[in-house]
Amino acid sequence: MVFKQLQDIPIETNVRGVDSRVLVDHKDAIIKQLILKRCEKIPPHKVPVEVTFFVLEGEGIISIGDERYDVKPWSVVTCPKNTEMSVEAKYNTFSFLNIKTPRFKPQSSHQ
Repeated sequence: MVFKQLQDIPIETNVRGVDSRVLVDHKDAIIKQLILKRCEKIPPHKVPVEVTFFVLEGEGIISIGDERYDVKPWSVVTCPKNTEMSVEAKYNTFSFLNIKTPRFKPQSSHQ
């Protein structure tokens, strides 16, 4: 059992240059809070696992394959493994949970 307060988890810069907090990290899943500044983008990329996005704060665009989704708090978007995805913050800070199942950690910004 683990208990944490979000504000007590340190913010780090991930391999794609985005501020993030690791909430859960075990063999079955990794859950991160990603925090994009106004107009910041995560470029198109693929990962070999399922990804779920759960928006906490702000507005953004999540693109999965050829589909674009305008998202806001409480939006949920899923991405099948090996499908191109990208994320863009709109007008202000954009924060969301990024849930990868099973666990996957890219080693560089080219994965």
